[in-house]
Amino acid sequence: MSNSYAQPILRTADLSEGLRIVEQLLRIADLRALEVDFDVRVSSTEVLSPLLELMPDADWWAEGGRDGSSDEGADPAACLPIRLRGWAMPPEAVEPFLRAVGDNPASVRWDFNA
Repeated sequence: MSNSYAQPILRTADLSEGLRIVEQLLRIADLRALEVDFDVRVSSTEVLSPLLELMPDADWWAEGGRDGSSDEGADPAACLPIRLRGWAMPPEAVEPFLRAVGDNPASVRWDFNA
């Protein structure tokens, strides 16, 4: 059994720069078992709706010590702001995810060999 150790290699507020670097790295990577994980703080229904279309089975929970989560079957729109996570998504979902999140704090994690 093993555990991977990962560290960020670039932190930037420039989305186009970040995606350019990712594309360069992916050109040299073994992509056979690539999955992508998403994490975003959602504070409006305008952002929530397209994210739920992209990730209908996403895990989410209310922030700030409030009740409400996907585990409870609650309505995420009634629990905003929430933290939403999508796991094991295809790499093709990255650009739609980034368009949907807009200015909300979010992260994308490329996971090789799951």
